[in-house]
Amino acid sequence: MDAWKRLGGFIGANMPVIVVGCVATGVLLPHELAWLKPLVPALFAFMTFQGSLGEALRHPAPLLAILGVSLVAMPALAFLLSSAIFAGNTDIVTGILIEYSVPIGIVSFMWVGMFSGNTALALTAILVSTLVSPITI
Repeated sequence: MDAWKRLGGFIGANMPVIVVGCVATGVLLPHELAWLKPLVPALFAFMTFQGSLGEALRHPAPLLAILGVSLVAMPALAFLLSSAIFAGNTDIVTGILIEYSVPIGIVSFMWVGMFSGNTALALTAILVSTLVSPITI
């Protein structure tokens, strides 16, 4: 564990040099590093998620509230209202239900940023919502 902490400390202290070195290596040797291309989206998602997840897990109540409202309450309310308004048309009711069951959009992160909200919590909610969307939809 100490080795990981030392490695993390080294990387954190030398981040400007490491970033410039990585960018230069990618620009100068694109063909030699092409085999890493499929890993980029997964690594980016992992880095983004792990960076924001720590704060959200220390205080899980706001994240659970966001997910409860966006994944349970909103679709339930959409279903109830659309069933009452469009009682005879199951296609419209289904469409509205699916529309309100999609993951939290990245636009919500923009709003959180504009109003100086908790960006780590917003990012975690977006990522968790996206990860569970195959189940919730």
